[in-house]
Amino acid sequence: MNNKNSKISFANICIYFVVFLIPFYFFRFSILGFKTNIFEVITAVTFVVFVIEHVNCLTIKKFQKVPVWVHLFLLISLISIFLADDKTQALGIFKGWFLFPVMLYLLVINYFNRENISKLSAPLYLSLMIVSVWAILQKFGIIGQLFYQVGDNTFVQYISEGRTFGPFESPNYLAMYVVPMIFLSLPFLRTIKNKLLKCLLILFYSFPIIVLYFTTSRGGAVALAASIIAFILFLYFKSKVFRRVIEKQSNILIFGLIIVATIFLIVAARKISPNQGGDSIRIDIYHYSIAMIKENPLTGIGLGSFQEKIDQISADNSNFQQFGMSYALHPHNIFLAMWLNIGLAGLIIFIILLWQIILNLFKNKTEPFVKSCIFAALIAVLVHGLFDTTYFKNDLSAIFWLIFALSFVVRKTK
Repeated sequence: MNNKNSKISFANICIYFVVFLIPFYFFRFSILGFKTNIFEVITAVTFVVFVIEHVNCLTIKKFQKVPVWVHLFLLISLISIFLADDKTQALGIFKGWFLFPVMLYLLVINYFNRENISKLSAPLYLSLMIVSVWAILQKFGIIGQLFYQVGDNTFVQYISEGRTFGPFESPNYLAMYVVPMIFLSLPFLRTIKNKLLKCLLILFYSFPIIVLYFTTSRGGAVALAASIIAFILFLYFKSKVFRRVIEKQSNILIFGLIIVATIFLIVAARKISPNQGGDSIRIDIYHYSIAMIKENPLTGIGLGSFQEKIDQISADNSNFQQFGMSYALHPHNIFLAMWLNIGLAGLIIFIILLWQIILNLFKNKTEPFVKSCIFAALIAVLVHGLFDTTYFKNDLSAIFWLIFALSFVVRKTK
């Protein structure tokens, strides 16, 4: 296994391609009547290669040990299919938001180690920049709507409000992708030796920051600010080199604080004239979500049943029916979403997985920079997840399991 990790295999190349394709799941099609997308197809092909390689080499005992919580999380999400009213839709959700992201997790922990993990950030950086440039060009009317966005009045409303959404379903979804990806792509800079090229690549990070501003996502702005703070604090306490730099020269810390202050100014500017209608709708969604949990405290409502259930429970609220239903795809909180979709046991296991990630990152002081990037990405998911659902979507679920996989890789020995 270690010899294999010392060189770039066909499977490694496929994994690079898989993580590059994370935001491009909207390229959908059917194979033999089964709906899928480009991300799932390449992931499945890579997983088959992975299995064949290990079985042929009789190295099945060298599979990286997977925590039991991962198996239980996948099992509970599978069971939740049978609790849903629409079993076909629930099966599709299980496939896209649970099964294939876990496959990505398994591939990463088996093909990467501390020595080559930074290389995995290269395709993340590339896809982040493509999405960012795409969204900026869209903001200025150079790129229009995608095939699945055309004819939807929701996107017309976003454009009229001056909010960019890129290839995603909403500006908030764009923000939920951009912020963690900023940090997950940072280790790529360590692989660049040319100083001029490195400075140019760092300069390009202004693109996703500009995109975040154009989304006017308050949750995204708060998540970025919290992630920057987490990034700096993690490095300060885990990296002696960084701590000595801070103690001798405070420019880096001051620069970081200026960035944080700027982001909070963006949030404050949005708060001066908040979207009262949107805030009211969000509060209603929380209210109805909690009501559903009280009715189904143990099992939840099953995968993909939220919009149907909230439509039923809000039938006597004509204002919400008219203006809120289009926004009520999810509970707008990652923990409420877990509870409702996969039940109380699923929520508990999800929290255990989060704790496992934190343990992986704080286990030792090796690779402090990479770990600080992973930790900042996790904070982005959790902080934005307090105001939105940062898991139940193809790219977002893949990002979560990629964070989990990276935390495992930087912890494990050779």
